[in-house]
Amino acid sequence: MSKPRGNHTVPKTYLKYFTDFNFKIGVYDKYTNKNFITSTQNVSKKRDFYHDTLLENIIYWEIFYNRTVENLISPTFDKLDMLSKTTDNFNKVLDSDLRVKLSYIINAQLARSYKSWDTWLKIASDICNQNLPSHIISTQANLIKLGKTKAEANNIINKSYLLKTLNSNEFVLSNMETLLKMTWIVFRISDTSKTFCTSDNPVAFYHIDSKSSNLIDYGPLYNGCIIKFPINFKLCLILIPSDHLDTKEFIDYKDCIINASSDLIDLCNQAQNEQCYRQVYYRP
Repeated sequence: MSKPRGNHTVPKTYLKYFTDFNFKIGVYDKYTNKNFITSTQNVSKKRDFYHDTLLENIIYWEIFYNRTVENLISPTFDKLDMLSKTTDNFNKVLDSDLRVKLSYIINAQLARSYKSWDTWLKIASDICNQNLPSHIISTQANLIKLGKTKAEANNIINKSYLLKTLNSNEFVLSNMETLLKMTWIVFRISDTSKTFCTSDNPVAFYHIDSKSSNLIDYGPLYNGCIIKFPINFKLCLILIPSDHLDTKEFIDYKDCIINASSDLIDLCNQAQNEQCYRQVYYRP
């Protein structure tokens, strides 16, 4: 069986929640400033993005993600969507089980998106370039013998190191505690003329004190970050720091569902537009 060459940085399993009845998705491309409609097969996709050429099984990251994360998305999102349709405003819809599953999905997506990838690669590069162990020096030399430049060899090694680090249940679990300590609120749209959008970097965030969304200096797992993660075109999950003075008022609404105001919908969509790598996705 041939190995897939096109790797999705945002899974189709997630993107389907922003499609229309014909399973088409709307796209706004910031590079071209154009809108178009296509299928989820054609978006958030890059050739050989997760391939680790130092290993025989070069698609093991995709296998890990498919087995652990994609199987969670549909049942978790569908349950939350059903609860949103049967629960009154300001009542609870989230329990411990849903929060844990959603945390796992969010953390895995943070490791997966193309915009995050640049940050992870920089970290991998910094680690790999400090006191290089003998096996990495040997690998570097072998790649150079095969015609790679030193820079190309280092990029291959860094990518392999990164994939090994991220490709584990332990890595995803290690960052979940920060999210689970936050105040979780589900916002829903009751106005049929409005929708939430998502993007090729769907876990949007805003660091309150710095007023920044700089991924390197103020990533979404830092204290004091508000995280916005669209669930579908009618629901958006917002995680708010429980111990921050500016957000303590929201504690009373922990785990609840709230009808979103027009301004909040616009702010969530603006965050997707500002923080996407290239494309915003929406229901046509």
